[in-house]
Amino acid sequence: MKKFLLAPFLGTLLFLSFIACSEDTPTEEMSTESDEEVVEETNSEDTSDDQNSDSDETNNDDSNNDDSEDTDTDETNASTIELTASPNILTNNGEGLQDWGNGVSLRALKIDGSAGQLVYDTEFRDEGFGVAGARWDQIDYYVMYQGQEVNASEKIEIIFEDPASDIVVTVGMMGANEGHPDGETGKWTAFDQNRNEVAQGEFGANESTLGKEVKLVDNSYGTYPIALDLSTPVYSITIEATGFGYGEGSPKNVNSYNNESGNKENNSDFNLVGISFKTE
Repeated sequence: MKKFLLAPFLGTLLFLSFIACSEDTPTEEMSTESDEEVVEETNSEDTSDDQNSDSDETNNDDSNNDDSEDTDTDETNASTIELTASPNILTNNGEGLQDWGNGVSLRALKIDGSAGQLVYDTEFRDEGFGVAGARWDQIDYYVMYQGQEVNASEKIEIIFEDPASDIVVTVGMMGANEGHPDGETGKWTAFDQNRNEVAQGEFGANESTLGKEVKLVDNSYGTYPIALDLSTPVYSITIEATGFGYGEGSPKNVNSYNNESGNKENNSDFNLVGISFKTE
């Protein structure tokens, strides 16, 4: 009798236990779904952060590119100007300032430093600017000049309206071995806006920017581009000759070398063929 009464009771307990288990299951599923939503939101935030980071990197790259472009622009602000000697620029018989163009003027100076006459030298193979009145229509150096010891040269002064840098002067009729193993030579002097000397140097065929004794024009007597060693922009330069071999040599044919000027001495002489420079 007791066995039959316990059976329904045990069945009821089992039924209630089953119901309780069934009610717990949806809670776990909801928890799982909630966790998945959190993961998705986290992934979404991470993706957004990555996109923002990519955007920042892109902006930084663009900014760097802008800086690079600005740098390139600054570097190309200075333009190179090239001028070639020509008789067409000479006015007033070459006396006084001569306008070479692009803000550049020329002036000739005699042996004694007084104002001279700028001429276009066509006497020999290489044509260019020189000074009238001495041995040739070039830039001539003399130890003795018209019976007096002078140890001086004619000069051409080049004046820039704006400060000039990266100056390269091209000379002609410069003999690489004439009169001395180092040949005919010259000297340049640079000045600031107040006519203060800021730099100087000597040059010859050895200083050609193309290489030692390498000519700009193969069949010329001696055309050489000469770079001036400048640490600051300048407002004017003078070009003059020295004695043979940077002043170490002696004049040749003294008292036997003659021409129309009556000056009986051969020494360094050359002309000015052209110039290039940069200005801002």
